[in-house]
Amino acid sequence: MTQEEFLGQIRSADGLRRAVLRAVEIDRSARECVFDLVTDTPYTAEDEQAAERAVRAAVPASMRARVQLHKLVADPSLVRSKILEYLSHSHRAASACIRAEDVEVVLGDPVKFVFGVDGAERGFFEKNEQLLPGVKAMLERNFCNKFEGSLEDKVKEMKEEEETEEESEEESEEETPAEETAEAEAAEAQAAAEAADAEALAAADEASAAGIPAEYAPYLAWTYGDYSAASDEEK
Repeated sequence: MTQEEFLGQIRSADGLRRAVLRAVEIDRSARECVFDLVTDTPYTAEDEQAAERAVRAAVPASMRARVQLHKLVADPSLVRSKILEYLSHSHRAASACIRAEDVEVVLGDPVKFVFGVDGAERGFFEKNEQLLPGVKAMLERNFCNKFEGSLEDKVKEMKEEEETEEESEEESEEETPAEETAEAEAAEAQAAAEAADAEALAAADEASAAGIPAEYAPYLAWTYGDYSAASDEEK
């Protein structure tokens, strides 16, 4: 069963017509697979039973299958929180630029998220062109919506401690986090991409060993990474 076929079966249930697959957890010692599904519409016991049948069909007969079904409706505060958590774990350089007040979330179809950036920060985001698509993909794994990200120019006030330090050192040139560590940020972004590739390969091996189709590896990578562990606590 392919991923598209699996989601097609899941979404054939009326209460799960917008459901997404958030994660696949494999407990090799218990020989169990847990499929973590999210929906944003009310669902019935019959819908949950239909999901259980689809999960059972997707998992090798030698393993137990279980479904975890959550109802989660996207709202600006939840989306903003998830973005900040993701940046803090996966893109620390971007996290230094983007705070809660710099993230605007506009509900709609698609849901739009906008990062307020100054000139140097815009250059950083444009150079690291996979950042916004990465945030979009993360959100679409966690919410039943389509998302679209963009940048918006914003004048930012310097932190008080930064101003005090500059005055004491009599510096005339203002520096943002993106300006003073541009090379380090680029290197960090590259290292993060390489780590993600390595994690995906490890997840593919895990899937193969458990008998799960290889195309589920991105979900396994999401589950086994530190970020998803933190998200599981939040959930």
